[in-house]
Amino acid sequence: MIDTALTWDAGEMKEALVYTIANHMKKCFLSWNKDTVEDAVIFDHLFELSDGKLDLRNSEEALSESK
Repeated sequence: MIDTALTWDAGEMKEALVYTIANHMKKCFLSWNKDTVEDAVIFDHLFELSDGKLDLRNSEEALSESK
C-alpha cells in the first residue's frame, strides 16, 4: 500500500490514501499489542517504512479510535 501511495500525485486522493494506510497500521498495531498507541508512533513508523516520503508527523488530524 505504501509503494502504491508513493506513485500517486499529490492531492486529496493521495492524502486520503495515506491516512487510510496510517489507520490500517494503527488497527494492526492494536491487534498485536492490546495496549493503546499514540498516533505519533504510527506516523513515525509510516515515515520510516516509506523511506521518509510519506510524512504525517506534523499532522493535526487524529487517526481512528480503537473502539
